[in-house]
Amino acid sequence: MSVTSDFTEFVFRTNYGDLPQDVIKMTKKLILDIFGSIIYSSKMDWSKKVVAFVQRLESRGKSTVIPFGFKTAAPSAALANGTMGHGFEIDDVHDGGMHHPGAVVIPAALAVGEQESVDGRQFLLAVIMGYEMMCRIGMAVGAKYHNMRGFHATGT
Repeated sequence: MSVTSDFTEFVFRTNYGDLPQDVIKMTKKLILDIFGSIIYSSKMDWSKKVVAFVQRLESRGKSTVIPFGFKTAAPSAALANGTMGHGFEIDDVHDGGMHHPGAVVIPAALAVGEQESVDGRQFLLAVIMGYEMMCRIGMAVGAKYHNMRGFHATGT
């Protein structure tokens, strides 16, 4: 097996019951943190521009653009919420990967979760596994060198 296969198997094999309570508790705090970042950044010009772009797409869906309250397709909601989540750089930081996982993982999990009507436990598991994947990949890539080559690790 390859490292990728092992990692993929770990992610798909993990169940909510496998998660430590302190990880669940911290994840809930991280979710509230990104919601605060989204709400704060929603007032910025660049956030308003991405929200206007998403509205012009006129995509139908079940996923919410958080501070504005309208529903759209999951990819559009994730784009808008993720942009706002990272829009003022007050979101969480993972030092090892030199990136901001909350702005990537939580909006995507929320958008797909709404689209698929997942329950709270499935949502939390998705967020935790998303963080696990993003942070491990960020450390494996070597974010410092990645950034030195002109990439922004959060986006890649």
